[in-house]
Amino acid sequence: MKLSPLYPLALLYLSGSTPLFADSVYKSVDENGNVSYSSTPKKNADSAEKITILPPPSPEAAQAAQQRYEKSLQTNKILDENRQRRLAEQAERNRIKREKREQIEAQKKPEEPKQEGPYYGIPGHGIIVLPGGPRISQ
Repeated sequence: MKLSPLYPLALLYLSGSTPLFADSVYKSVDENGNVSYSSTPKKNADSAEKITILPPPSPEAAQAAQQRYEKSLQTNKILDENRQRRLAEQAERNRIKREKREQIEAQKKPEEPKQEGPYYGIPGHGIIVLPGGPRISQ
């Protein structure tokens, strides 16, 4: 049996176009609300719709997505390093401020409490008795 010279071309054409001849997919919902997917619509389903399945991305698109992902990882790493550095610098500034505040507090003299005598009458309007003798406040 002699094959036609077009036979290999037809075979090549059909093998490259298999997604065109793929089975359809139907989404069906039954009376209980259960969803099922099949190659034929269910007869007892309340609704059945044909689902279009997209082909997988081209190798170029997948490569571009991989490159974007790797660039995103590098950017995240740089941002994380910068954040860690800023936090360390802020912690160092806070430590220096705290030490300065402690040094200033250590140099201050403790204030002596004011010594006043007891009040008689309404405070601010009555007689104040101090160690030097009674006075009338204004």
